[in-house]
Amino acid sequence: MDVLHHVAFPLVVTGVAVFGLVLFVAFGLCAYVTLRYTLKPLRDVSESAAAISPRSINARLQTDAVPAEIAPLVSRPRQHWTISNGCYRASVAISCGW
Repeated sequence: MDVLHHVAFPLVVTGVAVFGLVLFVAFGLCAYVTLRYTLKPLRDVSESAAAISPRSINARLQTDAVPAEIAPLVSRPRQHWTISNGCYRASVAISCGW
């Protein structure tokens, strides 16, 4: 029984700790790769939105590879920008007398 407590028990604890650490690293790596892959379309739309400035009012968000869950987040601002663009052009035309 003395050998069991002095030899086997520390080895079992070390084995469980190493196994837990390996699983933790594997889970972290899988979570990182999965989140990076699944959030890529959102990152692309974000970069596209960051490129739009007040001087480029004709620019629109790219909706080519946007998943269905993100599509409403992209289409609504596009509609509002189109309406705002039309209102801006109408106000410029009125103020300039075109």
